[in-house]
Amino acid sequence: MYKADVTVTLYNALYDEDAGYDTYKRTVLSGVSWFSRTQTSVSSDGGLLAANEITVRIPGEICDGYVAPKAFAGAENSWTLRPGDIIVKGEASETNPLPAELKAKYEMMTIVGVTDNRAGKGPHLKVVGR
Repeated sequence: MYKADVTVTLYNALYDEDAGYDTYKRTVLSGVSWFSRTQTSVSSDGGLLAANEITVRIPGEICDGYVAPKAFAGAENSWTLRPGDIIVKGEASETNPLPAELKAKYEMMTIVGVTDNRAGKGPHLKVVGR
């Protein structure tokens, strides 16, 4: 895949029933593409709205361990992509961090959408975040 030369760290949220809050499972993926841009629109009152949009493409050849979101339970060597999960650009070493800690230290995104494009030519997972 063109420009798939970035390493990212994926943090999958897992709800801990005993603690009553989410914990995060860390997975490092090397050889993905990261593209960011600013989306703008005009609000109903005439104001300008802007938001950063980030697209990450994960080539099919590095999707070993990927599990469909409904089947994901946090097993060793498994990962998934769900809205609300976090992707950090680069290799982050934190285990089970708070999202605010990651935001203060790294360029990151929260996943808002995932498209499975692994069928056909140029197979990949497309992830969109903000």
